[in-house]
Amino acid sequence: MSQRLKTAILFLVLLIASFLSQAAFAQAPAESILAPATTGAPATASLPSISLGRETPKSMMRGFLKAVGSQNYKQAESYLDLRSLSVSRRKTQGPELAKALQTLLDQGGRIETTSKLSDSQEGNQEDGLPAKVDLVGTVRVGEKSIDLLAERHDDPIDGPIWQISRETVSFIPALIEEMNTGYLDRLLPPILVNTKWQGVPVGHWAAIFLIAAVALVTAGLLTFGVIYLIRRVWPASRSGYVSRVLDAFVVPIRIYISLGIFVVLAGASGISIVARQNFTLLAEIAAWLSLWWFLWRIIDIVAHSVQDHMIRENKRSGLSSVIFFRRSARLVLAGIAIALALDRIGWNVTGWFAALGIGGLALVFGAQKTLENFVVGLTLIIDQPLRVGDFCKIGEIKGTVEDIGMRSTRMVTLDGTRVTIPNGTLSTTTIENFALREHFLFHPTLELRHETTPDQLQQLLTKLRDLLKKSPHIEKESPRVWLAGLGKDSIRVEIFSYVATDSIDVFNKAREDLLLRIINIIDECGVKFALPSQSIYFAKDISEKITP
Repeated sequence: MSQRLKTAILFLVLLIASFLSQAAFAQAPAESILAPATTGAPATASLPSISLGRETPKSMMRGFLKAVGSQNYKQAESYLDLRSLSVSRRKTQGPELAKALQTLLDQGGRIETTSKLSDSQEGNQEDGLPAKVDLVGTVRVGEKSIDLLAERHDDPIDGPIWQISRETVSFIPALIEEMNTGYLDRLLPPILVNTKWQGVPVGHWAAIFLIAAVALVTAGLLTFGVIYLIRRVWPASRSGYVSRVLDAFVVPIRIYISLGIFVVLAGASGISIVARQNFTLLAEIAAWLSLWWFLWRIIDIVAHSVQDHMIRENKRSGLSSVIFFRRSARLVLAGIAIALALDRIGWNVTGWFAALGIGGLALVFGAQKTLENFVVGLTLIIDQPLRVGDFCKIGEIKGTVEDIGMRSTRMVTLDGTRVTIPNGTLSTTTIENFALREHFLFHPTLELRHETTPDQLQQLLTKLRDLLKKSPHIEKESPRVWLAGLGKDSIRVEIFSYVATDSIDVFNKAREDLLLRIINIIDECGVKFALPSQSIYFAKDISEKITP
């Protein structure tokens, strides 16, 4: 799959996620936040704070954007601190101020990203601002830039709530007078400006997709040019691991550049803040996923590099560890990426973890076997009773270890079949690892005829001892040859020694060579192998007739 196709697929996934996030963008009920202005939205005082979502700066901004997106400006005024206005003026000026603030945000304004907006009732305590005051955005008109501040105060009915501060609200009328119509609205036909979908002009949605396409193409060209120059200037980057690392940078860099271009062009063209904020959320998700993509590739590159090094250095014992920890790292990385993405689109991931903590005991009991397999798999990697490539006997199964996973171990038997053994079973089964041998026992027993003379036996023992001492296969301190006993069928001579190798193939060849030499020595000494024999004796019974 080409890098361009990967980037396009990733961008498409993120685009879909951004639209799905709109469903979770506001935590308030549909009857309060989504109610259009024509249905007669209830008065602010009649709506509890929890339904308006004003308990934190993040939920407050979500509720405001959702209200202005549905053109429910009567609802939107609830997110402005209008205490400086009289009750009568609030009814007329409140919706107008909410609409004016939306207009200011549309024309180059900015709202802080979801990750920067505080989700605490106390607000951000480390932003350097006074207590109960948070920065939630910026409004720009010409050369002027006004901070959009949220302030927490106690409402007589709703209790502690967050609203756009009175100081910010006081600047809105003057800023509106100085503001000009946005560039995009002047360029688009009136029908594309007046026709709206989800409170955003249809022309703005079209412009978003056009700007996104331009950003992707521009970022692709810039990335290609930079990578091309690096490969031309730096020869080492054309192959090997440096080339793989450079390729891993391509997708993240292209995504980050395209997002940067998109944010700048969308803000400068005057696209609606409602649409822009949804795509700002997309930008956050894209940033995290592109970082995840890069780390995922780096994990694979590092793992393959370590594996190749171990193979070159003949340190195959560590291959299982590398494979296991690569899979574990990828699993943890995927979990973190999914949690962050869900958190950015508004899912209560913290609540999930809390529920997981409450139900953790039930989960542990319900997944005992899975946890046991994982723990035993980790133990196999650390203690290494067997490794990938080892020839082992596990229970009654003999074969070569093909893979050690987090749940099971896979072996290839002598018949060529593949057997999967749960790791938990390995903790209660005897494991015989032939690959961990430092030597192999060579222990044949010679069965000789009883007709063998003592001189022949002495000559045979001497030549056998010389053979083992001079053999390059036998460990020098291990050879033992002795007359083991006189049986009813044969004279037994035992040979006890070790072949110095850890390879079963080398042992088989050495054993074959030694047995052939032993046969030659037996022939030279005139000794014969005993065959199973049995002596049968016949006796004649003499019986006498007894006459009474």
